[in-house]
Amino acid sequence: MKSWPYFASQAEFKTLFSSVREVRADLADRERITEVVSTFRPEILIHCAATGMEFPKTEWFDHIRFNVDFTVNLCESVAKSGGGYFIFIGTGLAYRSMPRPLRGEDAFDTSHPYGASKAAGDLLIRSAAVEFGLPLNVLRPFSFTGLGDDRNRLFPSLLRAAASGQALDLTTGQQVRDHVSAHDVARGILAAIRHPP
Repeated sequence: MKSWPYFASQAEFKTLFSSVREVRADLADRERITEVVSTFRPEILIHCAATGMEFPKTEWFDHIRFNVDFTVNLCESVAKSGGGYFIFIGTGLAYRSMPRPLRGEDAFDTSHPYGASKAAGDLLIRSAAVEFGLPLNVLRPFSFTGLGDDRNRLFPSLLRAAASGQALDLTTGQQVRDHVSAHDVARGILAAIRHPP
């Protein structure tokens, strides 16, 4: 598989993807989102928008408004527009902690605000997919990082400290986390696109 190209300029991107159209819409505007989906009638819609992992932390109820309400509204728009293949990018933070590697069929059980809100959206759209016959695939990546990740998360912080030769203050390391490369997440999404349910 070829690596995703990094574009030197916006002009180069526009040349390579001249058929791509951009439409801006307020994600909270349900009617506008339904109009956009009905106009485009996508064969595949990949929903990976979310809130809650950025700094400063999102207010708790905003997790629900965005990660649950918007997800359900978007799923409804796709189902009512005649359907399409809906790919939902959830999160591994939805799962109950286990003393072994987690599997897709493991139970959801988390008090993590982001994980809980994504799990709620996940459960609701899976129910909607059954109700409306909507082809659906749910991917739940764990914490991921890759080129361009310059936030204050673990791996970018480690790399910055190593590059500068400075010590990095860390916790005692009691947290249990699964990590994955952003490249592998992209490969998973491509596999889901190529092999619909």
